[in-house]
Amino acid sequence: MHLPAVILAAGRGRRFAANGGRGPKALAAVGGTTPLLWTLDVLGSAGIRDAVVVLGCDGERIRRAVLARHSRPAVRFVTSDAWERTDSAYSFALGAAGQVGPVLLTYADVLVTPSLVCRMLEQGDADLLAVDATRSPAEWDMRAHVERGRVRQLGKTLPLGLSTGESACLFRFSDATRRTLVSAGHATLHQPGPVQFETMLGALLDEIPVAPVWCGMREWCEVDVPAELEPAARLVAVGGGR
Repeated sequence: MHLPAVILAAGRGRRFAANGGRGPKALAAVGGTTPLLWTLDVLGSAGIRDAVVVLGCDGERIRRAVLARHSRPAVRFVTSDAWERTDSAYSFALGAAGQVGPVLLTYADVLVTPSLVCRMLEQGDADLLAVDATRSPAEWDMRAHVERGRVRQLGKTLPLGLSTGESACLFRFSDATRRTLVSAGHATLHQPGPVQFETMLGALLDEIPVAPVWCGMREWCEVDVPAELEPAARLVAVGGGR
């Protein structure tokens, strides 16, 4: 099955900059690579042939860095002209609107291992979210409540008592779900404030049966602040399970 990837890279990275980071998180130096280039290489090694990178802040710089590489997958760029007043829900709609069939979704500041991507690809035509329950609950950022094999709630403000794990920011969606989320994402353009993708998805979980793919802290890393560059480099150093 042909399954393209959508990588969201439009955000400003305020927390990264506020904590001393320079430039876009997607291009931060991590063990001889960057989060975005690592992700593209991992997707290519897992058999993904095509990817869409959604650009916004620092878009031209990110575009040049991606075009300088010479390996799969082939990359197409989509630029959000509304990145300053929208968030990842709208970016997803822009990136996934031109696709046909199911899609894989991740972020340009997230590193995942080839083994985790392959597990997502092996699950058939399902709606999936990689969920990590191995870190300390106090460290969970985007929290997930999983019950009876289904993600029931998703959000940063989800009480720890209801949380089963943390989103590893890697999703797979069927074609029908992709179309539903694209429509919902476009609608956020007209809402009074920016809407995160996970907030939008969380509001639709009653009708979208998203199943968890359980993973561990050695299979993914998010670079949200400069302090997270070190664990990201460790993931890269061990080859991420290649």
